[in-house]
Amino acid sequence: MFFYEFMEEKDIIQGCIQHDRKCQNILYKLYFPLMSNIALRYNLNKDDALSDINYGFFKVLQNLHHYNPEFALATYIRTILIRHIIDKQRVSKQFKHETLDLNSVDIQHNYDTNLGSEKLEFEDLMNLLKKLPKTSRTVFLMFAIDGFKHKEIAEMLNISEGTSKWHVNEARKLLMNMLNNIENIEIKLKLQMI
Repeated sequence: MFFYEFMEEKDIIQGCIQHDRKCQNILYKLYFPLMSNIALRYNLNKDDALSDINYGFFKVLQNLHHYNPEFALATYIRTILIRHIIDKQRVSKQFKHETLDLNSVDIQHNYDTNLGSEKLEFEDLMNLLKKLPKTSRTVFLMFAIDGFKHKEIAEMLNISEGTSKWHVNEARKLLMNMLNNIENIEIKLKLQMI
């Protein structure tokens, strides 16, 4: 077992292709943080995210013999996982036109500080993203976070490039409105305290 922990990535990959369980376990442990960050961005609950991680990793193992070592393995794994998540969402017909009623958004924030004078934490941003309509959130994540081009998004989601661009713009607009609402609430609370 000690030997496996000091293997080079190419040897781990070769072991996985040959169905070596210890190599598969090492690969899973190495890339679990990456896969978990991706899956949690696209899913609202941890159970769905874990399911996507496990099935995505299964697909990675099934297709590892196609991996081109000229590119980063993380990119290969990331692409397979995102494509799995998108395929799952498309099949479940979760991609439809949705709107967000900003009045129904429950904005929770610690009002002791001013958002204008502090950086928005990653977790805060992710919480705001989770409040977006599913399709707009997915397209925005694919474009802004995962770096897909509108053409790629359109092909993966079976939508037009224009629709992809619309969802990104809609997500940006909704996020800006949510941020403005947070700042307005903070200003109102400070005025009440005077």
